[in-house]
Amino acid sequence: MSELTITENQSLVSRELNGQILAVLNNKVEGFEKAFVMSSAIMVLKEKLTPEYMKPIMYLQGSNLGFKTDKDKNGGYLPEEVKACLIDAVLLGLQPTGNEFNIIAGNMYPTRQGFGSLLEKVPGLKYSIVYSNPIFSNDKTSATCKCLVKWELNGEKSEQEIEFPIKSNNYATADAILGKAERKARRWLFNKVKGTDIPDGDVTDIPHVEVKTTINPTAMANDKENERILNHIEVSKTIKELTSCKQKISVENQVTFEPYIAKYIELAETLEQLTSIESYIPMENLELIVMCDDKKRQFNAKA
Repeated sequence: MSELTITENQSLVSRELNGQILAVLNNKVEGFEKAFVMSSAIMVLKEKLTPEYMKPIMYLQGSNLGFKTDKDKNGGYLPEEVKACLIDAVLLGLQPTGNEFNIIAGNMYPTRQGFGSLLEKVPGLKYSIVYSNPIFSNDKTSATCKCLVKWELNGEKSEQEIEFPIKSNNYATADAILGKAERKARRWLFNKVKGTDIPDGDVTDIPHVEVKTTINPTAMANDKENERILNHIEVSKTIKELTSCKQKISVENQVTFEPYIAKYIELAETLEQLTSIESYIPMENLELIVMCDDKKRQFNAKA
């Protein structure tokens, strides 16, 4: 296996860019000095992030190790579009790795991980967030979740309970809703302590658009079979009950495949069971990946 190396030029440019970013993030800079430092950093980043240096960055697009976008299934955004969002992200204090921001409709949005990273950089801040069980609407298109946010900043303690409305769907699990609630709670706290109004976003919030066409008899039969399988998935209480329909599940049929994976993660009782299903999770399904990671952390915490 060949060793991955960084060129001398890349190293020099990286250090220069990091210096500009750190100057912007310096909390001691205010007013016009802040404006000049910010404009200088934007100018340098735009000049130094040439197509040559953007090329390796582009490999991070569409990866959970880098950053996700709403165009990942269609080849992603062009380098100049990514560069503009990348500059916005790093000058806010986000990293281009670790899925700390998403690109949606051509704009940069911090994610749950991103706001967690930003909160860690606030000097003197300690915080905790406690979540209630989500309450789903009757049609499961939305849910609400109450979050008790407690924080201490430079010795001053505060707390506030907030109820967040959250987009949902028929197959959303409680863990998935809690993950979105955590993103919103972290965003709220960051804006509260910093006096900002930064929006949040996640590619998993983008609604799936169903295009209806004339259904032939074969399609109708497939729909009925899918409905039967989905009903079985929903009522399953154990892994054994769930996997009795395993032969009917196909990765090509996303209508039943992803709900099956979500239910499997929800019902998993051991780390081994999670590990056995992890490789089947689609790379573009961030919601399932987060569910699996959260469940693994629960098992590891009990170990």
